[in-house]
Amino acid sequence: MSENIFSYEEFKKTKTFETYNNTVKEILIKIMDILIDEEMQYVVKIGRGKNETITISLEGKLSSNVATLYIHKEHVRVKILNSIDVKCESPDDIFSTGDDLIAKILKKYYELKRNRKQYSIYIYSDILEKIEATAKEEKKKVNELIEQYLQEKTFDIFLNKAHKKEFHKFLESAGLINREESYDDNEILSLIATFYLLSAYQDYYYFIDKIKFTYDNVEDSISGPAGYIESSHLFTSDAETICLFAMSLYRKSEFNKVSMIDLWQGIYASDVEVKHLVSVAIKIITREYVLSRGEIVPPTNNVVTRGRKRF
Repeated sequence: MSENIFSYEEFKKTKTFETYNNTVKEILIKIMDILIDEEMQYVVKIGRGKNETITISLEGKLSSNVATLYIHKEHVRVKILNSIDVKCESPDDIFSTGDDLIAKILKKYYELKRNRKQYSIYIYSDILEKIEATAKEEKKKVNELIEQYLQEKTFDIFLNKAHKKEFHKFLESAGLINREESYDDNEILSLIATFYLLSAYQDYYYFIDKIKFTYDNVEDSISGPAGYIESSHLFTSDAETICLFAMSLYRKSEFNKVSMIDLWQGIYASDVEVKHLVSVAIKIITREYVLSRGEIVPPTNNVVTRGRKRF
């Protein structure tokens, strides 16, 4: 490669990396390790200007920059053009699940990797007028808004690979990971939906209380950051809203943290990520999605659905 372009492993051996203090090194390693876990193919470019910067770029297209990391004495500022500018003072500021920083880096990465295709469609004039009005109100182009609608409708089930890994840990603890059949028992479906929701923000929960949510198959109980659950409030963070919704599914009769009306108002006021998680959880409960060998998928003729007693 060029004299200033390195693979991740090569970058950690450079003299430039060695000049950084331990906190900065740990921050960079945390970010880049997560991106490797997400199977992102990238290179690291060391800046040559007066500012101390490194750039994460596409491995096969070096001119396509995903994110710029400004290196300071004891912190790192991560910037994605027109998207995010985050100051990281500790590796604990970075989460592999439910983290806006990592999500934005991955989003930019996949945007740069994606190919565009033209597809002509006819839209009813009254629908188009509504879209045009919304685009004007949000100061966007009509095609940008239509693309946004399509993306929201075609989200992957999981936010990222870390979300899926945490979900599988729950399934393994409940003895569900290798089951071939889906479950019609309402309590089991609620449990699976709860696992799915809590998995999305496990790193964040750990950051707050140094403990993740876990499931005990013998006691049939979910335990986790009790202090966090007790102090959860709506409109504070996406992780708290999802935690409250998950608890409302898991122990409906005992749930009294907030009224269901307030909870749904909180979900409605949240961003598209929360709405997506809630939508998938509801589809699990209503059997629009089924669990098959650790995957959440639409029902098919190959998936056996039958009622089972609680295990």
